[in-house]
This record gives sequence, structure tokens and C-alpha cells, in this order.
Amino acid sequence: MKQHSKRQPRPRPGWLELLTGGFLLFLLLSSTLWSFSSAVGQSLELTLFLTGCVLLSVLLTVLCALPTRWMLVSMAAVLCIDGLVVWQMFTAMRLGEITFRCSVVNTVCTSLELDGFIEPILQLAPSVWIRAATILALAVAAVLVVLLALAVIRFPSFSATFLLTAPFVLAPLCISVTPAWLPLMVLILAWCVMGLGSLARRWDQAGAARLTLVSFPAVALLLLLLNAAMPQSAYQRPQWADDALDSINNWATHLNITLFDGKGPFGFGSGGSFTNADGKVSLDDAGPLDFSGRTVLEVDTDLRGRIYLRGFSSAVYDSDGWGPLAESDYHDLGVFHYPIGEVSGQFSLSDLSNALGGYQPMNFPALADRNTFPNKQYAKVTVHNVGADPGYVYVPYHILSQPNELSGTRFMYDSYLARGEDVWTHTLYVQPGCSPDSGAELPVAAQDAEERYQAFVYEKYLTIPISPELWEAMEEAAEQFWPQVMEACRAEEIANSPDGSYGITSRNGIPDLTLSDIHSTYLWTMESAQAIADYLASITQYDPNTPATPEGEDFVTYFLTESHRGYCMHYASAATLMLRAMGIPARYVTGYVADVPSSGHVNVPDSAAHAWVEVYIPGYGWEPVEVTPAYAGSNPGQSGTTTPTPTPTATPT
Repeated sequence: MKQHSKRQPRPRPGWLELLTGGFLLFLLLSSTLWSFSSAVGQSLELTLFLTGCVLLSVLLTVLCALPTRWMLVSMAAVLCIDGLVVWQMFTAMRLGEITFRCSVVNTVCTSLELDGFIEPILQLAPSVWIRAATILALAVAAVLVVLLALAVIRFPSFSATFLLTAPFVLAPLCISVTPAWLPLMVLILAWCVMGLGSLARRWDQAGAARLTLVSFPAVALLLLLLNAAMPQSAYQRPQWADDALDSINNWATHLNITLFDGKGPFGFGSGGSFTNADGKVSLDDAGPLDFSGRTVLEVDTDLRGRIYLRGFSSAVYDSDGWGPLAESDYHDLGVFHYPIGEVSGQFSLSDLSNALGGYQPMNFPALADRNTFPNKQYAKVTVHNVGADPGYVYVPYHILSQPNELSGTRFMYDSYLARGEDVWTHTLYVQPGCSPDSGAELPVAAQDAEERYQAFVYEKYLTIPISPELWEAMEEAAEQFWPQVMEACRAEEIANSPDGSYGITSRNGIPDLTLSDIHSTYLWTMESAQAIADYLASITQYDPNTPATPEGEDFVTYFLTESHRGYCMHYASAATLMLRAMGIPARYVTGYVADVPSSGHVNVPDSAAHAWVEVYIPGYGWEPVEVTPAYAGSNPGQSGTTTPTPTPTATPT
């Protein structure tokens, strides 16, 4: 009968294996947890943390020298002691969990541009939070070191070691967050050395230990040379990594909409058949700009050159943000100007066209241009949202597609286009080259709707908070730029009438316009906007690294009187209020700016996010203006076309 030889147990590691294995254990343990902490922006007391990692590595290295039975018993005792320490220091562990949770959530929100930032409720000194995070990290290290000791020293396995350590680094990298360079390089060093040793271990265990010992300085030198040749600042992710990041971001954004339904920490969600966006802009956390470069929109269009992709507009300013008009404001528009009983069909609060005889204010400029120049070429635009705020459809100026021609989106009041649930690609038509100065006139029926909406605009879009400091800052500014406005008006031969209307008669405070009046109003408005932009550029500095406004300070007042530095959010906020102070209806707008090449296709990165201003031209509609110095010379409402397009129809996408 054939006898099977009994499998011999793996011999205990020798002194050289314990030496090299113990050093590897320390490098893997410390660099893994340090890399993760640095990636999520959580500070640690490094002296305490590294000392703890050294002690744990030495202890587990000694235990690995024991016979298997005693080693396993001792390791179990280490885990029990760790559990007892966690129980005894539960308060510190709880604080550590809170600060790590806040760091992780805020890192994800920052990288994926999601809402839902959180802060600890307890007001403790930063040193307390850092100490608690370090204690929690050491408690986790006590568990991880037991598993790593088995995979590195007693039962060496590169695969097991990689599986235990890689997730701590790969998870942040998947959302474009890179750990601190030093712990990341140490971890890569340990992986390389462990991998080289595994090549020789199957034939000669002692030889593998010697190879490990020799490979340490060789691999370290190679990594140093690579870092010198390709420094971190010059690193650029390969295309496959960018594609993977975009896919992960899109999945996270879309999953968030599906799961949270407008609730939860990430704040997006759906509202029935259309997504629900709040139209709010927070200014109190408008600190230094930080972008990943990921693609957020994919655009195919007949337009060429620079285009402004409008997201949404905000009407109400307070000291730390912009928000939408209240629903009751729109009730007034519908009830007062067009009684609900006289409107055919069901009255929808979000659809102003029912209250305005079938016309939508966001269509006014395109309708006027189309009415006056019927043979003028229009353009087709297809926008695919792959990572932008999912509540909105981003489209160029000026929208020709009317409410009954839309598919997968609808107009929300006079503010934005809402995205249909589960619809991420939209095709619309726009009328390029619209201008209040072109002589274009709205159809007669639309003129009645514009007059009703115009009264609403003059009532709602001129409000400014009652703040003495804010008004004082704007009055001081007006004294500086007013002469430029007057000089420009004289040059354009815009006469100043006794009632201050610049040649425009008024009825109940609302302009009563002819074509020449529209021209004069347009010139007056644009000259005022340009004077404000020039003034802001002269007293401030465009700086994307501008820190957040101090708590308790009014955003615009602080920008105009204290910091004198900012970026688009600062300039657009200040200009909107300054225009309102001059009696010009204005609102704050956010979206993206893209430069369309000759191919007609452009991937819009997150860094193209921008804010600008819209002013209302009576008899015409909303016209965008640029007030940020870095974008000087851009005309948000103007883009060219190159190829004819078919007749606009409702196009499901």
C-alpha cells in the first residue's frame, strides 16, 4: 500500500527573517495608516503614532518567533487587550471616530463636488481632536499588525499583504485624492521589497530573507531617483485613470440621486419626475479654489468659440449666500397678472408660461430675434451631464426651444431648466447672436407677456439687504465709477431727462418702451455694467486662492472694503448688488464656460465652473454680462455657428 508522507509544518522563522520581517512589518503598518490619514486630511501626532507602530511591530515580531500554538494564543491576547483598551478609552475612541468620519465625508464631498459637508458639534481644541484621532489609529493598528505579522513574517504572502494594505490607499486614489508623498513612497518601497522576496521564497526561505535585506537599499535608491527625475509636482494621471475617476464620480452622483431622494448628507435628490435643485449658493465657505480637472459636461454643438453654459440664477442675497425667490412671489405673478381661472389647462407654479399666455421669460431674446430675422441660422446643442450638479440642465444663451418642445427637462420659474429624472443627455436649440441692440422685436402677443413679467422683475430683482455698511460701501463705489457712466452716456448721446429715465418714459415706475428706448436702455445698462467691472478691477485683485470671508462678515462688504481680492463669486455678487443700487434689475448666475473647437465637441472640466451676472433689458429680456477681470473681453451672450441645423422639434434623448 502506497504511503503518503506527512506534510511537514512550516519551520519557525530564523533571526534574519525576524529582522527583515519586523522592519517590513513596521513600514507596512505605519505607512498604510499614515497614507490613509493624510489622504482624508486627518492630522495625527506623528511621534506618538510612529512610536506606537514601532512597539506593536516589535511585539508581534517576537510573538512570531514562538511555536505556532503559543503564537496564536498570544496574538489572541493582544486582540483582547486592544478591545479592553478601546472599552476603557471609549470617550477618546468616540472623538477619534467623529473626527475621522468628518474628514472622510468632507474629502469625498470636496473631490466629487457634492453637498453634505459636516463638522463636529462639540467645540474642542484642535489638539484634542488630533490626539483622539491618533489613539483611534493606534487601536486600528493593533488589529492590523496581527494580520500583517502573519502575512509578512510567519506565513509570508505578498498577495495577502497587498490585500490588507492596498485598500487604504486605493480608495482615496479612486476619487482623485493622493496621500502624502512620504508615506506613499514608503508603502510602495515595502510592497516592492516584499514582492522581490516572494520570488525566491518558494525555493529558499533563508535566501529570500537575504534578498529582502539587500533589496531594501536598492529599491529605496531607485525610488529616490524616480522621484528626482519625475517629481510629484510634474505627475499627471494617465488617461485610463481619468476615465475611471469620471466613471466613479458619475456613478456616485447618479446613485446619490437615486438613493437619497432629496434627503441625507449629500443633499441632491429627485422630486417626482424632475430633480429638485434648490438654486442656492453658499458664500460663507467660498475659500481657495480647488479643482480635480475631471470632466463634468460633454457638449456637442453647432456653436464655435467661447460659450457660457447657464446653470441657474439666484435672486435673493443675504450676507453669506444667494437664494431663489420664494414660491409665493411667483404666485403673485400668476394671480395678479393672469387669473388662474382664465388660464387653459392646469396651472403649474413652476411653469411661468401658463401665467404669461404661453410664453417663458427665458425664451424672450431668442423669440425676438427669430421674429425679426426669420431666416437667421439657429444652432443645435446636445449636453451630456457626467458629473455636474445633477439638478440642472446646462445650456448656452439664448434658448429657442419652448416649453412644449422640451423633452427630459422643463423650465423652473424664470430661473433654470430642471433635469428630468434618469435623463442625463438633453438636446435643445438656441439662437446665436441675439442682442438688444439688433432691433429685434418680440411678437405682439409676447410683448404683452413681457410687460407683465417686466413689472414682476422690477419688483423682485432690485432688492438689497438693509445693511448700513453694505450701502456705505456701494455709495463710495458709485462716487468713483459714476463719472465713467455719465461720460459714456454722453458719448452715446443718451440724454438725461429730468426724471432720470435717460430718455425713457415710464408708467407706474415701469419703462414704456419703443425700439429706440430699448436701444438707449441697453446702452445705459451695459455702460453701467462695464463701469462697475472696471471699478472692481481697479480696486481689487483677482485671486483664486482667496480665503473664506471671516465668520460674521458680510461677503460683499468685506470684499469691497477689507480683502480687495476674490474670484468670480466675489465679483458677480458685488456687481449684482451695485447694479441693483443703480435701479438696474440684476441677478447672480452660475454655470460653466467652455471653448468649443472646430470639431464642435468639448469636454467641460470642473475647473470651468464660473459665476456671472444677468441684467434685465425692458422690452427684451435677461442679458448676461461679464464682470470678472480674468474673463474680461468675453461676451456671454454671443457665439457663432458654422453649419445649418434642421427645424427645431421636441427631441427625446
